[in-house]
Amino acid sequence: PFSHIDDMALGTGFRNLNCFAVGLAIVIFGLSVAASIVSWYKYDETYLISQQNTGSSLSVGSSTLNYTRFFYDLEGVNVQTKVNDITANNFDEYDSSSDVHQIFKLVQAFVIVALLFSVIVGIFLILAFFDGVRNKLMFHIGATVLRISVILVGVVMLLSLVIAFLGFLGITAAFDNDNPNCTLGPCQKFIDDEQSNVGTVSLSSVTYTLTKDTKWGPDAGWFLVLANIPLALLFIIIVALNKFPVPVDSMGSGEAL
Repeated sequence: PFSHIDDMALGTGFRNLNCFAVGLAIVIFGLSVAASIVSWYKYDETYLISQQNTGSSLSVGSSTLNYTRFFYDLEGVNVQTKVNDITANNFDEYDSSSDVHQIFKLVQAFVIVALLFSVIVGIFLILAFFDGVRNKLMFHIGATVLRISVILVGVVMLLSLVIAFLGFLGITAAFDNDNPNCTLGPCQKFIDDEQSNVGTVSLSSVTYTLTKDTKWGPDAGWFLVLANIPLALLFIIIVALNKFPVPVDSMGSGEAL
């Protein structure tokens, strides 16, 4: 009777941890899908106007005059512009010969690898809830080999995410190589911002101070992959701790492997 109780406890413990692992695989899959479609890098160049107090150098508020914004995703760059209150959007695919294109293709490849492996391991772990399927796999492959295989899939998934995350840091060098004469901006720093006084502009007989505000850096896609890395690490820990309950009637032991 005690052996039967132990077997039930092992089965319950396995299902609880397996449910947690499936949840992690689903979250990793969802974040990977999102990372594959959202922007990874942005460059924002905005011109601001502000009116000065009479006899003072202090500015009274500020408003956007026009802007140009670049959003780089895995397929190309979306350019948003506003000039004279008219906004426009334009999408351009990357030049296949550019270094920027190569960086994004590298990132895309490893994001897709992580996405596919999260699907594969998630489906397997869902099937593992069914005793018949799990027992047949353990009988033909072996419980230990089966668990190690799941762990290895998790490791590959984690490595893919890490490579995608760290590989994207090369975007600065890619911008620099594609624009040899570039001395400022994304070609020099991965993330930064600067503001400069351009001069003055007259609107409706009122003189305003014109300021150029420039910002650039990583966008949502890069941070989604960053969020996935600790989740993938936690997934590996869970599946490493979660031992498959071996059926007594087929293996001759109630020990989980």
